[in-house]
Amino acid sequence: MVAGFLNGPMGCGGMGFNRWGLLLREWLKKGNVMQQSAKGYILLVDDEPTITRYMQKALERKGYNTDFARNGNEALIKIRKNRPDLVVSDVMMPEMDGFDLLGVIRRDPALMDLPVLMLTARPADFGYDDNARMQQWFATTAGTETEGYLVKPVNPELLIKAVEHILSTAQVKSQQGGLGLPQSQSVD
Repeated sequence: MVAGFLNGPMGCGGMGFNRWGLLLREWLKKGNVMQQSAKGYILLVDDEPTITRYMQKALERKGYNTDFARNGNEALIKIRKNRPDLVVSDVMMPEMDGFDLLGVIRRDPALMDLPVLMLTARPADFGYDDNARMQQWFATTAGTETEGYLVKPVNPELLIKAVEHILSTAQVKSQQGGLGLPQSQSVD
């Protein structure tokens, strides 16, 4: 499993949405502006429109194309219509939650190598406050593994770092003919 910031609770802790918005504005002021060509297509899956808009804005400013879905069912329709390079999914959503979405993706031969980054609002609420236990929780609950997780609301710089790492790793694996991410890779 990917170690380091991807598996750690590296969001903004208990920070509210207003604080997240301030972080995004400061980040954008530092010259993080929209690039000319898209780096990839990312599907954001979350039932909270405010969080989705913040993530879309941060990713689009870095040159990524994005789309969003409000739940796992809507995400699967969009994934099958236009396969993204990465899915960033919340855990708790109506209709089909992130665990079920991840399970469907991993069991579908056409999608099993699709990278998925999970988002969770409060892992400590579930009794999982360290990296290894949190990854075990995802694997046990979804029946499969994810490329990592971030805690919501996510700091935009960490989101971009996670996305760039996952996409570059997935590209290397694809060129080598492998599926998914290597179990022992770590982020420095």
